[in-house]
Amino acid sequence: MRTDRIGGAMPRMSAAARRTLLLEAARRVIDRDGVAGVTTRAVCAEAGMGQGAFHHLFASRDELLHQVLSELIEGIVARSTDVDPATPFEQVLVAALLLDWETLRDTPRIRTVLYEITVAGLRGAVQPDLVRFQYRRYREVTEQALARLAERAGVRWTAPVPAVARTVIAALDGIALQYLVDGDADAAGVTLRSFARDLAGRAVPVDARPAEPAAGSGTMEG
Repeated sequence: MRTDRIGGAMPRMSAAARRTLLLEAARRVIDRDGVAGVTTRAVCAEAGMGQGAFHHLFASRDELLHQVLSELIEGIVARSTDVDPATPFEQVLVAALLLDWETLRDTPRIRTVLYEITVAGLRGAVQPDLVRFQYRRYREVTEQALARLAERAGVRWTAPVPAVARTVIAALDGIALQYLVDGDADAAGVTLRSFARDLAGRAVPVDARPAEPAAGSGTMEG
């Protein structure tokens, strides 16, 4: 029977279990050494596996990084919908954004890693597609979160959800980066609450009629 050794013999594991171990190992390597430290050799050593197992489960280092990125982003956004929908929508948004903020405060290294990947991609140290994937996935999960929050609250966004999602990502990226630089938690909280109030103004009850055009704003015929 084949065995892997992590300080001793281990029973055979399923491919899914091995994949999970490699993903967890990659996250530890990233947390400790940054994106530059994520090599096949380093990840396999961290997981206690031979490199043959890696190449059986992942086509490349970039595929591994894609999966790690997806899980990191989903983890950040997932908590933001874990709020009580019975409260006023502005308070729902405040609570949702503060949950995102708490994730940053408690695990700042995750955001740092995401920024490292962005810079590495722009400089050509990793495939540019990885950076595009990062923000594409960020937009997808943010759009899903915004749609769920609005549905639970019985409101609709006055702008297309993808446009709202881009605004949210831009704001959270900026707030997070400033906090990582200056460590001012109070300022970050104040900014998040202010942004939540502005964001709530972009939603109306689902049964609200579209605003009527202002008098004289239509085109004249004749």
